[in-house]
Amino acid sequence: MPRIAREVDGDFDLQAHVRGEFTEEYQTGMLIAWTSEEQYFAVKTGSDRYRVKKVGTSVMTRGVITGGAHQRRKSASNWIRLQRIGDELTSFYSDDGRNWML
Repeated sequence: MPRIAREVDGDFDLQAHVRGEFTEEYQTGMLIAWTSEEQYFAVKTGSDRYRVKKVGTSVMTRGVITGGAHQRRKSASNWIRLQRIGDELTSFYSDDGRNWML
């Protein structure tokens, strides 16, 4: 499983173009703002356990997934974006990497 990790101070704006067929269960590409194993915020695209293509977010607080939202997509190949300004994290997705949706 390829991954890149680095500590970031201050504001950031990460973008990734995730491409693939996503024909199996739980295949996912994601960007994560990771505080600890018990706290993170993620934006992701991929397939769920029913192989449904989705894009969405997950929030874990104190070891429990406490929130998130997902939207069905025709394809799991999407642009995803994670942005931090001050203390606020925002996630986006896009078909073309230029026109972003929350």
